[in-house]
Amino acid sequence: MLEHFLVRLRYLASVAEKISNYCIALTSILSIFCVVYDFGFTHTKEIEETINQAFIFFTSAFFTLWLIRALSRILQVKSLSDLKLLRGDILIFIVLLLYYKAILSSNAQNFFLEPFLNTKPALYVLCILIFGIELGRSSLKMGQLDVHPKQLFIFSFAALILIGAGLL
Repeated sequence: MLEHFLVRLRYLASVAEKISNYCIALTSILSIFCVVYDFGFTHTKEIEETINQAFIFFTSAFFTLWLIRALSRILQVKSLSDLKLLRGDILIFIVLLLYYKAILSSNAQNFFLEPFLNTKPALYVLCILIFGIELGRSSLKMGQLDVHPKQLFIFSFAALILIGAGLL
């Protein structure tokens, strides 16, 4: 009975990890678009407030999804060597936790990193860091795709053209 429960729990954890991976990738792409829009264009106060709320949403989503990913990976661990693979996730989770605390902190004297973490450049660095990590994870999975090199070449140029047109 307990063995059946553990198998079921590991299966649910793997499903939760897959869903959180897709959600983190989507959120990181959206956050990069927000960074580019905020950094590259001038906008009104209302749009500035909307962008700030979007960044708070993105950091909250990253925090929650990274927690789900870490917990689901911990539930799937079968040996001590598998836990060593979680060090990067734990480090990113700690950075997200510090940033999340800086956003929600009401008393600046209680938290020594708040003056740095509550700035736009720190937010840009956080979004770019998470986007880079997710891009690296997805590029590792590209080798598993069965795509002809000519098609990959065409898709890369199409993506470049679409991104460039979107930034105009």
